[in-house]
Amino acid sequence: MGQQLVILEAGAAREELHARVVAMGGRVVQAYGARVWIVDVPDGAEEGPGAGWPGVVAAHDGPVPADQEADVEDETGRLGIAAWNVRHSASFSATRANRVGEGRSWGDEGVEPEG
Repeated sequence: MGQQLVILEAGAAREELHARVVAMGGRVVQAYGARVWIVDVPDGAEEGPGAGWPGVVAAHDGPVPADQEADVEDETGRLGIAAWNVRHSASFSATRANRVGEGRSWGDEGVEPEG
């Protein structure tokens, strides 16, 4: 499954959109305020939430452009978008790639806890 950040229209029928996400085999992982969702989209899904769904302004696999971030009026939604954008930044990817013991079990010999 891949994830998308979905920006809903103000006043969107959230229950209907949620049911549609579930019907395609996905799930809403996180909701930030009334208009921003992180959605798991199943691999091979014919259409994700951004494919012209009623009530959806945009869906992003990567960083959200600043102009769309500014269109979200609530602080919680903007913070969710900011966190998503950090998660998709080059510096965050580099940090994750260089973690001590990446991919190894905490119980593996020679793996020291961070910090």
